[in-house]
Amino acid sequence: NFCVSNNVKVDFLSNHCYGYGGSGPEANPTNIWSDNRARAEVIKKSGRKLFSLNTEYNSTYSGAGGNTGDNCYSMDNHMNAPFVVKCVKLILDDHTIKTYAAPDVLSYWALSDVFDEQPPNNGGSYIENHNKIPFGQVFGLITYQGIRKATFNAFKMLHMTGTNRLSLTGGSGGDVDGVDGFATVNDDSSQVAVVLYNYYKTLKGTGNEHQINLTVNNLPLPQGELEVHHYRVDETHSNAYDVWVKQGKPANPSPSQWDAMREASNLAELEPVSTFNYTGNAYTDAFTMPRQSVSLLLIKNPSTTPIRADTRKRTPPALSFSGAKITVSKRNEAVGLAVSIFSLDGRLVKRYSTMQSSIDLRNFMANGETYIVQAQSGETRLLAKFIACQRSGERH
Repeated sequence: NFCVSNNVKVDFLSNHCYGYGGSGPEANPTNIWSDNRARAEVIKKSGRKLFSLNTEYNSTYSGAGGNTGDNCYSMDNHMNAPFVVKCVKLILDDHTIKTYAAPDVLSYWALSDVFDEQPPNNGGSYIENHNKIPFGQVFGLITYQGIRKATFNAFKMLHMTGTNRLSLTGGSGGDVDGVDGFATVNDDSSQVAVVLYNYYKTLKGTGNEHQINLTVNNLPLPQGELEVHHYRVDETHSNAYDVWVKQGKPANPSPSQWDAMREASNLAELEPVSTFNYTGNAYTDAFTMPRQSVSLLLIKNPSTTPIRADTRKRTPPALSFSGAKITVSKRNEAVGLAVSIFSLDGRLVKRYSTMQSSIDLRNFMANGETYIVQAQSGETRLLAKFIACQRSGERH
């Protein structure tokens, strides 16, 4: 209102929202849903073209390391996976029927457990300032030792969906607990994705396992042999936290224990890949979904990759190192070449960009020093290690 009244330029509207206000037993996706509706409505009424940003959401804002409560543990275990998928599904529903615009950014807080957001802001992350155990109830999708949490795999599932929405009926819908989902197809009609979740905002509890009877009619795919991949995130699938718990929650895991957690951090298939001959008939499947779980079924042509097709046409410039010279072939005049030179301790020594097709690194390196060099042109990036030395009066 101030910006409108005073003719002040405004570019975006942003805010943060969580599934619960503190350390408790609940995480409600409808909070994030309602937050987007409110922001979209304000932007619509302003009559301006503004970016809509939710730059921070999670099950709770109490993921500061070591806080107890089901919605804090959900940051480490499988329970935030269906939470994220339901948040996205509810917002997609509004966008599909054009009642409220989808946000330009919906950003889970945070990518990693390693971030500095508390006094004295000296570079120490939350988890390092509280406890250094592998899982410490911290916001990130990845632990500070590099283990991908179950919720990371929920985002991986979402990445594997297509760009065009298909109708899916029979779910719980809205703010009702239970099973729901959505379906998509790729632009090139090579893959149908069906995402299902069984989510309850009261995170812990027994029972609530649901029998799923799935029928997919009128597949928008070419007739012939099709593959079905069934991916799952739940307590025992795609969930490194469960492995750590069964190990006895070791504070300092052995190498073999780390290996077991890393293996469990991958997105797992619930069952072996199956095939069927599609002749226009419906595809049917039956399986159970435990409480707090996500399933992704990919129905696709065997010759296509499970990751969604990218139909954009790109001809990335090729980068090559020859001695100390970096060269771009098929150079994109609008992109050019950018080089960053780092010392081995990570200090930036020089950053240089040019519209020329090559750079001679010898101009930026001291004799006898070792450097890490990153070169980028467009979407192509190369990394290499160089040692600058003196020989026969010339630098190499």
